[in-house]
Amino acid sequence: MSERRESGFDRHEIEQRRERLAASFDDRIDWLEGAKRFCSEALGSAIEARRIPPDRTPLDRLLWLMRLVDRGKLSVEAFCREFERGYVLELDRATIGVGEATALALVFDRVVWYTPFPRDREEYPGYVGDVEVLTAVATALGTGPSR
Repeated sequence: MSERRESGFDRHEIEQRRERLAASFDDRIDWLEGAKRFCSEALGSAIEARRIPPDRTPLDRLLWLMRLVDRGKLSVEAFCREFERGYVLELDRATIGVGEATALALVFDRVVWYTPFPRDREEYPGYVGDVEVLTAVATALGTGPSR
């Protein structure tokens, strides 16, 4: 017969609970360490995206961002955030040529549907991931396959 404690649980039950709590705690620590790495990378990419000389035009900035992400110097997530902001809020599309407008629109059409989460892409087929954004950027820059 098992020995019961005041709590109503025997030693085996208490040990099982301790093991489950320890495993849960280890999972949370792993998740926090992953989140810390992710935030550190995202911050580094965001800082890189902000290091733009003040004399650049909005078009120059967008092209510069595209070259950075194409070379792997900027995360796709940071690129999408910065590109969308620049394309929507800063760029006067009436002042650029048809070729540039078409190339930027191709990239914008991918950027606005970007999600870093595979589960979102599984549930909503319209969303795109890193590969689709990078392919659009490479195509627009003339370094990748045409659409």
